[in-house]
Amino acid sequence: MTVAPYENGKPIYYEFTACPAAEFAKQFGFTDIMPALCNVDYASMELLHAKLVRTTTCVDGCRCDYTICGDKDPYVKEHPEYRDENGYRRNKECFLQVILEGLGLGALLVLICAVASAKGAVGMVHLYPMGQPFASIQPGLYAEVTAT
Repeated sequence: MTVAPYENGKPIYYEFTACPAAEFAKQFGFTDIMPALCNVDYASMELLHAKLVRTTTCVDGCRCDYTICGDKDPYVKEHPEYRDENGYRRNKECFLQVILEGLGLGALLVLICAVASAKGAVGMVHLYPMGQPFASIQPGLYAEVTAT
């Protein structure tokens, strides 16, 4: 379990990377009943005048994420709730957040390429056995690197 540091005025965030109920359901083929167990988390928060924002669970992902905030918090509007095809109550990720993360990764890639070019790197590294290029790579377009 991971818990984000508490910040006054911000939602509480924690995530589980393992769930005994999810593991049991996966092992014995009971994943179809898991929405009945997982959706109770939303109802529990609503009784406390709070809102749960969750984008994934341990049943269909690698973690179960919880963001808990007040029911009037603007964060809730940024992550609208829906039911997925399996019946789970979920929240959409903030579109702006997804865009900003994508731009950040793009900027990081540009920075890495710029630094590599400045240091003399002129190509990309391909990880495949030497002498066995992929069909889309023409022979002669790569150089064999040998340890000295």
